Amino acid sequence: MSNSNQSEHSGRIHKPGSKLGRTALVQSALIAANYSPYLKRFYERVKARRGAGKAIIALARKFLGIIYRTLKNTWVFEDFPNFVLAESA
Repeated sequence: MSNSNQSEHSGRIHKPGSKLGRTALVQSALIAANYSPYLKRFYERVKARRGAGKAIIALARKFLGIIYRTLKNTWVFEDFPNFVLAESA
């Protein structure tokens, strides 16, 4: 991740890595977009600007970030489509 003044740029999805892993991530992100209005809006917004192919990859990258933060913070989602965290007991 690099910062320049106000802009924040993260890394990209790139080829060296597991093709099966990338494929699974992209397919999972597309399915998640069907169930989450948040992800669907993100996908449609990027698609209008950059095209469908880049929007799919951007969606997969965003979904991977959500998965990472969920595992890192041991979050439990009560309602995934609305990103509602379950109450701590």
